Amino acid sequence: MSLVFGNLTEQFVIFGTILNEVQEGLPGAAEQVPGAAANFRRVAAKDAGYLALIGELSRSFTPKPLLRTFIQASGYSFALSLICAFGCTPEK
Repeated sequence: MSLVFGNLTEQFVIFGTILNEVQEGLPGAAEQVPGAAANFRRVAAKDAGYLALIGELSRSFTPKPLLRTFIQASGYSFALSLICAFGCTPEK
């Protein structure tokens, strides 16, 4: 996963740096924005495709009872994290 998101993070940082240079008024920075935006969109689309492929493959090869158990467990942990985030205690 770090390989997938490493490229995305790098392109995001480059795009942000160029936007900061434009705001500071550095000469030539405005001309770099379209290229940086295109690179960021390309990498983001490619990474989204990788994640969709990984999700589809894992869904296809995971046994249904195990998948159902994982979804129920993750849903419970999500609900519990929401309860903890708002400072409430779960009712028994």
